[in-house]
Amino acid sequence: MKISVPLRAPRLVALLALAFATLSASNLSAQTVNTIPVGAVTVSIAAGTGSTRALSTVSFPLIETATAAGQMIGSISSVTPNTITNASAGWTPSQLSTAATPHVIQITSGAASGRTFLVSVSVANTATTLTLDADEANAAGTGLVNLSSLGISAGDTYRIIACDTINSLFGGPAQSGILANASSANADTIQVLVSGVYRTYFHNTTQWVRAGLNTPSNNVAIRPDAMLIVNRLGNTPLSLTVTGEVPSEDRKATVRNSGLTTLSTSFPVNYTLLSSGIQSMPGWVSSANPTIADNVSVLFGTTYRNYYFDGTQWRRVGLNTPSNGVAINAATGVVINKKGAVAGSSALSQVLPYTL
Repeated sequence: MKISVPLRAPRLVALLALAFATLSASNLSAQTVNTIPVGAVTVSIAAGTGSTRALSTVSFPLIETATAAGQMIGSISSVTPNTITNASAGWTPSQLSTAATPHVIQITSGAASGRTFLVSVSVANTATTLTLDADEANAAGTGLVNLSSLGISAGDTYRIIACDTINSLFGGPAQSGILANASSANADTIQVLVSGVYRTYFHNTTQWVRAGLNTPSNNVAIRPDAMLIVNRLGNTPLSLTVTGEVPSEDRKATVRNSGLTTLSTSFPVNYTLLSSGIQSMPGWVSSANPTIADNVSVLFGTTYRNYYFDGTQWRRVGLNTPSNGVAINAATGVVINKKGAVAGSSALSQVLPYTL
């Protein structure tokens, strides 16, 4: 069953029945379907007390189809360090760069297949060329990624996907039950990692704003592979439903070589630390000494637990207990802490945990 919602209306809708249940990777891998499923997944946010906050990590592992003009699926003609061109795309200039309805472009074949990039809303797209968001790439080739060095070739294919904003996901109190207030001290807050630094947002009863600056923030883009941290002050839990299409491509997620990366589960399945493959990504530092090793943080209840890979298995920092089987639930995610000082990023490759 497909649950229809107005275009770019808040995608989180309270109390909807699930179109399909969140399944384990082992259950899904045994199934084969002829069309890409479209349905819904529950996102749970823990209750605060009204005076103290409860943390929840949330992500949105379903895809929203783009409906803009031009070739939403097509072939790449050329790239520069921060642009992608399809000479016959026929896009409407600036349509894919509208702040209230941002987009991402996913590479679907070739050496960079599985990579997903946010399209800039500061530099308008033309009929044939998209510029990447400045947090990901720049013309000098010194950003998190350099498209020219990823092995993208003419003829590689892409898909353009609608990207959510904090407002299209949560709306206001009437849409999601989020607690709003003129002061962030008395409202639910949402933390988003931008350029490696957490930014905090809250709904001031009129719109989303950034805490401290109070700048309008309805249009803050939430990438499909991002994880958010919700600090719930309200004293009731929120059980919300996100609608969309099940991801149908393997993933190559961008992970900063230094500092923090928040990463969604991406797929609507549960997996473990070991099956995540994080320990096998390029540049991952494994060590029997957790102060040297790169770390992963997973939220349990409302408390983070930190883990490191000792070269053979995952262990919990402090207790050193074997932790390969630690569960990472669908619609949540992890915080990756890379301890090095190397610039740029590396790709975490993850294959589809089910058959379509």
